[in-house]
Amino acid sequence: VHEQLISQWTVSSVRVQSYEHAWFFFEIVVKSMALHLSRNDFNGKSRKRWFPKDYKEDLVRLTRLISREIFVKMGTDSAYVHFINKSLAYFFQDILSLMDRGFVFELIRVYWEMMNIQNREVKVPSEGNEIAPSEEGVLELKLNFLHVICQHEHYIPLNLPYPHSLFQEKNLVKSSGTFKLKLKSMKTALSLSSLNKTYCQRHFLVGLLLSLESYILTSSTSATLQRAAILLIRDVLFAHDNDGSLADAARRSRVASLYLPFVTIVLDVKEKLWDFNKPGRDSASTQVDIIIQSPFSSIGRGTGKKNGQIPTRSTRTLLLCVLSVLKNCDDDLLKKWWSTMKPIRIIDLISILRLCVECFEYQPENDAVSVKAHDKAESMKVQLEAMYERGAARRYIKQNFAVDNTRSWKSALHHPKTKSIDLDGTDSGTIDLEEATESLVCAETSIIILDTLELLIESGTKTEIDSVILSLPVVSKIIGVLLLMMSSNQSIPVMQMVFATQRSIITKFPHIIFEEETDLCSKLCYQLLNHCSSSVAEIREEAVASIYLLMRQNYESSGSFSKVKIQLTIALSRLRGSANEQKFNDVYLNRSLVTLRNYAERETPDLSSTRFPEQVKEVAQNLFMIMRDTVRMKEVNINTGDSATKIDLMYRIAKGYQNSPPLRITWLKNMASEHELGDQKCEAAMCYIHAAALMSEYLSMVDYQNYLPKGCCAFQSVSPNVLQECAIMDDVLKPDEDGICLGEDYEFSGQRILELLSKAVKLLYESHIYEGVEEVSRLMRSMYKCKRDSKKMAEIHKNMTTAYNEILRIGKNRREMGCYFRVSFYGERFNELDRQTMIYKEKPFTKLPEISLRLQKLYGEQFGSDFEFISDSKRIELDSLDPYRAYVQVTYVEPYFEPWEMKYRKTPFELTYNVDRFYYFTPFTRSGTAHGGVADQFKRRTVLRTECTFPYVKSRLNVVSIEETVMVPIEVATEDMRMKNEQFETILASGKTDLKMLQMLIQGAIGTTVNQGPLEIILQFFGETAKSFDVMDEQYLCHRNRLRYQCKLFLANIKKGLDENRNMIGAFQEDYQREMEYNLAKFRETVACHIFNLDAQKQIKDNDLFYKNLTDGDHPVGLALSYDYTDAI
Repeated sequence: VHEQLISQWTVSSVRVQSYEHAWFFFEIVVKSMALHLSRNDFNGKSRKRWFPKDYKEDLVRLTRLISREIFVKMGTDSAYVHFINKSLAYFFQDILSLMDRGFVFELIRVYWEMMNIQNREVKVPSEGNEIAPSEEGVLELKLNFLHVICQHEHYIPLNLPYPHSLFQEKNLVKSSGTFKLKLKSMKTALSLSSLNKTYCQRHFLVGLLLSLESYILTSSTSATLQRAAILLIRDVLFAHDNDGSLADAARRSRVASLYLPFVTIVLDVKEKLWDFNKPGRDSASTQVDIIIQSPFSSIGRGTGKKNGQIPTRSTRTLLLCVLSVLKNCDDDLLKKWWSTMKPIRIIDLISILRLCVECFEYQPENDAVSVKAHDKAESMKVQLEAMYERGAARRYIKQNFAVDNTRSWKSALHHPKTKSIDLDGTDSGTIDLEEATESLVCAETSIIILDTLELLIESGTKTEIDSVILSLPVVSKIIGVLLLMMSSNQSIPVMQMVFATQRSIITKFPHIIFEEETDLCSKLCYQLLNHCSSSVAEIREEAVASIYLLMRQNYESSGSFSKVKIQLTIALSRLRGSANEQKFNDVYLNRSLVTLRNYAERETPDLSSTRFPEQVKEVAQNLFMIMRDTVRMKEVNINTGDSATKIDLMYRIAKGYQNSPPLRITWLKNMASEHELGDQKCEAAMCYIHAAALMSEYLSMVDYQNYLPKGCCAFQSVSPNVLQECAIMDDVLKPDEDGICLGEDYEFSGQRILELLSKAVKLLYESHIYEGVEEVSRLMRSMYKCKRDSKKMAEIHKNMTTAYNEILRIGKNRREMGCYFRVSFYGERFNELDRQTMIYKEKPFTKLPEISLRLQKLYGEQFGSDFEFISDSKRIELDSLDPYRAYVQVTYVEPYFEPWEMKYRKTPFELTYNVDRFYYFTPFTRSGTAHGGVADQFKRRTVLRTECTFPYVKSRLNVVSIEETVMVPIEVATEDMRMKNEQFETILASGKTDLKMLQMLIQGAIGTTVNQGPLEIILQFFGETAKSFDVMDEQYLCHRNRLRYQCKLFLANIKKGLDENRNMIGAFQEDYQREMEYNLAKFRETVACHIFNLDAQKQIKDNDLFYKNLTDGDHPVGLALSYDYTDAI
């Protein structure tokens, strides 16, 4: 029956119509073939002879016909094509058990070639409605086809030519109760790691699967296709894990070795994997989601990815598959494979492991698993439990994990480690299946990563090419993965294993840990000290043991542990100044320091006679002192939230480290970070510049190089404040055991200076200080020029060009770089701030009410009803204040310059940069009121000098001197006229005149509604009510001349303003223009006799035809204003 059916099917005229019911005919064929085998005795005959040759040829012909039908109809009827494709796949799956496997493989190969998008034998007819097939559609059909084939019950024997030498007992050696592959067979197994032609011929189905996976992951940009391919390989590996016939470790590792090319494929596409450090990670996708999803379930879903990047969930599934292969492969096989890899590939593998750490970090605070998962099928739950119970996870805590709080630091060095972990210590009644599974997956992946890292180390120590595998870049990457695991959320047992692996690496590679060009020691000290403040006693004990071993290794390798000492102190400073300070517990850290001192007291005799134990105690005591000194800053931050006070405390701590440059640099960086959080970018830039200047100062005195700046003096053009960083004590630079000097501290290098200056340039640009960008870039340019780094020099020149273009774009317009306010504190409640006056630097365009409300809110919440805000700028009588209350007085101030300084400060930048003197006016009259008439108005000018110039490393500075000057009414009037002239000149000198502002100034100067203004000033000091000449002294005459000059200049500016206004207005404002010209003529006629000489008055009167030709609605002001007032000045 089966022979006739296949033969007639291939030649039937209704063949195409029968494809829709192909599944039915295939079932008949399979049943007939089975009956044929059961009724005939084929014992002793080869499987190739079970069926005639003609029948096989008909099957090949039918396969070609059906494959062509699938290919041609793919673009028109998707459901029809998928149905036929799946029917053919199930047919091949069935006959794999009935026919010669080699022949069935040939049929699969025929299908595979016919489904090639580039196959010229298969052509889509040009007539009809057929649509050319897409590559994505072809690949999807192949994935569906393989998904069926890979479900065959004898899938593994089909891929392993039987009998295989690796399954023979002579190649197995018993070790620890299990059978492992002999090393002699590794050469044969190493051929499995490459997806070449030989591999695909020997392992046909796996070769097809991995070849298709490789093509889709490397070439396809379809997220749906990528996800389907990844889920397919996941299902295959999952089926192996649940196969009871693979319970033996040797067989399981042999099967896993088949998928070594898959690891290579993932290494090739690592750039396309999702970066879990980037924002926007899909936090709703969990490990449980990955396990329970089915293939092709995401078809039609949007992914939001670009450029073929593999989405979050697909990346997680892919990484799970990689870890499964690494876990089940034989250790000797992996080590032998890695010993033949190039260092760059080893680094790629470590990068994949690092990505696994980021991907499978456990997030207990997030409800990562939906409650809908409770409704999953019971069979899936059973599979999940079996998947993890079968490993060593359920055995770890019961058999190997026991915490001994009394053990010494040495006992942690040999802490046992296995491949799995468990959650048996938790109450199963309070944790649902999904949460437990999530925890198990995270722990299991972490331990697989640790085992892989240790195998990498072993593969280098047991080969002849140690310098390749155990080179500095590779070991640094390995330590980087451990540091990432320390910083991520891990369970207690996993964290203990991480510490054990870290200590093992320290013991094997101390020279790499303490290498001067690497920052591994710094990062390691940071993480260890952070865990010393953990609330978990076991974690603290492991961290302290690691710190003690780190000190010991440093001491034994160099005779001192100065590097670790300084890095621990720096780490403590960074931890206390970081955003995670809330997680840092002083009480637990103090307990860890006590344990550290106890370790020193129980030191072995070989080191107890040295200074090592004493130095360990000194380090512990020093850390405790620093921790205590920063408590105040923490209290201020929690209780008040006053960022300015916090910056002041940080500044004082940094100043206390003046003789310890690395620590001062650390605190300067902390201050910069705090400034950036408060959007004070200019101050943050100054912190980086001070740090670079301090570094340059010490490098110039210890080991000066030609390309380095010559100490702090080289930075003086940027800010004169950097001279504070000059070393003033000779003993600071002694190369003693404290390790401050060059060669013992990684911070001091030219590259570090360039990094600090690069950050400063960026912040200066963002704060619109473009001239500062040029000064700092000039220092960097000199350094790169000596290093002959043309690329960096090109970048610097580009930055300088951009800065100068911004200066040209702004032109002479006012560039706000900050506002300044005087803030005075009174009252014992302020402690050391009592009776202190400070200058606050605020953001540009900050108004007085803004800072006033902020300070009122800040200190009002702190002191409650005992706080009082003083709103005016009058002089405070201390005797009138209640000493038990808190008072704050705020006044707006402006930079003050002497007349000779104004010759050198021309640009807006020069008028607001490097300023240390500020002034404000306090109006008063003799009668006691603040304001009065023009002839009675006095002003008190107060000039304040700060301790440093702005901008500085902090945004408020103490006032160190105060000068007061009383201005008589004529001086006040002169100052008012000068300011009005400055307003006119500023508007008229700008490239684009602000018409609205110009009209406001003109209206305010000569408008008819102005009662007191320029006219009132002139009449008061030059009119009939002015002083007679016989009572004027020489000084008063000088004041009159200055006022007269300002008045003449004022008239000239008004005329220029009206001329500019006439050129800019439209016809609808002609009446306004004539009205203002009329007011100017009248104003000029009134004041001419007071401020001009007789000749000028006569000329004005002769040219003034205003009163002669005045008629209603017609003002010949053109002639009246034809006189140029500048000639009369």
